[in-house]
This record gives sequence, structure tokens and C-alpha cells, in this order.
Amino acid sequence: MDLIVKKFAVRYGGRDYGPGQLGGEIIADVPDSLAKSLVAGSNGTIAELPRREAGAEKAGAEKARAGKKAAADGLGSIDPGSLVEK
Repeated sequence: MDLIVKKFAVRYGGRDYGPGQLGGEIIADVPDSLAKSLVAGSNGTIAELPRREAGAEKAGAEKARAGKKAAADGLGSIDPGSLVEK
């Protein structure tokens, strides 16, 4: 389960998480039982984020790799001859 820290600071896994400038830092992959107890005892300073879809993270990584490959290939599948007026 992912959590967001809205106020103050939370130490988890040897790292400090705080509200940050963009609305709060995210603590990723907290075990469900621990996450629920943290949210319940936080008086609103820690909130649960919606669950991520299992394939969404993998699909995002594949899309990023495809974009990098296309950039490395230059023009990719564009035929330069088709760009010249005849």
C-alpha cells in the first residue's frame, strides 16, 4: 500500500518523509497491516493512496524504454525521400 505524508515528518525504512512542496512525499509499498495502523493513528497527517494497477507500473516503464529507443534511433521509420518535394 502507498501512503502520502501530509504534515510533519515520518521516519520509515531509515528515511524521513515529509509534507514537501508538492503536497507530500509518498511512502511506497508499505505492508497493508502497518499502513492501516499508521493512517488510523495519524490524525490525518498520513493518508492512504489509491491502489496502483499491477500492470500500470510495468507498462509505464516499457513506454519509457520505447521512447528512449526511438530517440536513439533518430528519425526511426521515416523515409527521408518522402519528405522531399518532387
